[in-house]
Amino acid sequence: MVVTFPLQIQKNCNLNDVSSLRSYCELYAKQLTNHYSSRCVRIVYQEPKLKKHQEVVQYGQQHTLYGQDLAYIRSESWLESFPHAFEVHEFKLRKIPGYYCYICVIGYHNYQPEYIQIITHETLSVKLKNQLKDSAMILNQYIKVYSENLKQKAEIQLLEHILHKAGHQLRNSLALISLYAHNLYLQMLDIHSKKQAMVIHENVQKLNSNLTEILSCGK
Repeated sequence: MVVTFPLQIQKNCNLNDVSSLRSYCELYAKQLTNHYSSRCVRIVYQEPKLKKHQEVVQYGQQHTLYGQDLAYIRSESWLESFPHAFEVHEFKLRKIPGYYCYICVIGYHNYQPEYIQIITHETLSVKLKNQLKDSAMILNQYIKVYSENLKQKAEIQLLEHILHKAGHQLRNSLALISLYAHNLYLQMLDIHSKKQAMVIHENVQKLNSNLTEILSCGK
């Protein structure tokens, strides 16, 4: 059975919220724990918004890592090599004998790996290893969607800022032109000149109205 949880959760998570990615990984780790009957599942991932690695740990029933054991796992001193992405590798936990450790890397950021780690009492079959690889690919895809969403949101916010700043400057210029046109209208004695001043004033009002509509679209 391939873990399909990510595709279900993606519809309900707020991709703009940092906690949503963490919650997603926590729920995903819980499902993996149940699926592999493991002692512990760790997911180490890069949080794009915080720009640093985060960790999610999920324990199996009646299993917990305490003190030195957890510190040893987090130290990654057992990580003697850096596997290629989406390849399942077994590593020996020399300070925690009696357990098997498997990781599947989902990517690298600043030379630091992101991965799913499975700590279990039994060796994983080829079938389970392939399922772990597929699960890592799905998780990687979700994180990519999350990262792209954050990037697009940042770009939109920047464009909105530029648009409103330019809009403010244009409003000031239009207000000044409108004031000059109005003063010319009052000072001119020639009817033709008055009409020209009125045309300028009316067109400035139309431009200001159009500008308001454009700026309202960005809200």
